[in-house]
Amino acid sequence: MAVALDIFLELEVRECGEFSVDCDLAGVPLDRDNLVVRAFETLHSADGINFKVGGDIPLARGMGSSAAAIVAGIVAADHLFELGLSRGEMLEHANRLEGHPDNVAAALSGGFVICAERDGRVISTRVDSPEGLEGILVIPHEPVSTNEARLAIPAEVPVGDLVGNVSAAALLTLGLSRGDFDLISAGLRDHLHQDRRRHLFPRSMEVVEKASEFGAIGATISGAGPTVLVWSGWQETGPVVEALRNHCGDWANVRRVGFSPLGADVPEQVVLDRELRQPRCRGEEVTVPDGVRLQVGDGLRLRRLPFSSWPGLSRPSTPFLLNRSEDVDARDKPGHDELGAFGPPAPASW
Repeated sequence: MAVALDIFLELEVRECGEFSVDCDLAGVPLDRDNLVVRAFETLHSADGINFKVGGDIPLARGMGSSAAAIVAGIVAADHLFELGLSRGEMLEHANRLEGHPDNVAAALSGGFVICAERDGRVISTRVDSPEGLEGILVIPHEPVSTNEARLAIPAEVPVGDLVGNVSAAALLTLGLSRGDFDLISAGLRDHLHQDRRRHLFPRSMEVVEKASEFGAIGATISGAGPTVLVWSGWQETGPVVEALRNHCGDWANVRRVGFSPLGADVPEQVVLDRELRQPRCRGEEVTVPDGVRLQVGDGLRLRRLPFSSWPGLSRPSTPFLLNRSEDVDARDKPGHDELGAFGPPAPASW
């Protein structure tokens, strides 16, 4: 299971005649090993294309940054080269690269998703977030290696632990579909991974165990950790955020987030009115309907990016945005069309 959160990875893709990757995030490859580029090239060569990667999804925090990158690359390639893939086909491509479907499914479709694999195919079902349910992220400053977190889980676990998590998953799904916060709270109890990874993020586990004392519905470790996803009713969220900040001090950031209904999003192509093509100073910004921002000389940019995350029963996911860019020169002659993409927001997991 996974859920999309409104935190985003941003990707802008442009055909410029030379391959390059621009990214200010530390540790992100700036060559073809970049995960966005690897995902893109599962569908089409990245020769001659510039990738500009940004956003506010922390790396190595269990928040689905890899899923966000994969979805961004796949949706960008599909849109840029008009491949016409269905969401199901994109999910299959993303799953092969990510290794599990939940995070990428939430990034593509938004909302909560329940995933399974049968006969080599991914089955993904979406459940809308109930009204009034909100999230709070406790994001430690210190990262945790995903590989190290995976090694903390033994190859075999007691049957009782498996039964406990299956039961919790059923309660959580039913609670989400009914909008029953008591069932959701019961469904957040983990029997498989959190205790076995406690030594990797003891302060995060303390937040999970004290969440109800702070007034929250419950809390889970996001993905492989160390981020904590705290669940709250909207009326209690403000006081819970304050209590968490007082508790965490300076070892973690506390951030209020929404469960996003939006997944990967490609806005409709915008046709500029001739009036907007009249000569203006380069760099001048013009506001046009539907939140579109036109910067003359720098092209047209559409921004509406979702983020995706997921709960602790599985892993994180991701959403995102694409933009259409059209150069405008001082003689009112549009240059070559460029198809850009603002990429998927990424998911958090628990």
